[in-house]
Amino acid sequence: MANNVGKQFERNFKDSCDKQGILWERYPDSNKFNFGKGTRFTTQNPCDGHIFYKGHLYYIELKSSKTGSLSFRLPPSKEQTSIKPHQIKSLLERDKYDD
Repeated sequence: MANNVGKQFERNFKDSCDKQGILWERYPDSNKFNFGKGTRFTTQNPCDGHIFYKGHLYYIELKSSKTGSLSFRLPPSKEQTSIKPHQIKSLLERDKYDD
């Protein structure tokens, strides 16, 4: 795992979950694949992972910020934001389900 502020935050989050007996499952980082002639494929995770706590499933997108705020757009756009458009869409889709 890279040694930067964001990755340290993720490690702290995992350690905190472990100490509290909360299941944290992180999705593997997306990788880009080249298939020749410039074709690229990148998997898109819906978020960083999920926790299961007291019978409830929570999808989590972890972010650290130097400014204390995060940017996102609704509806999602291709402009540079802290949370990627496909993640906003994925999290909103998952929010439609009850416990």
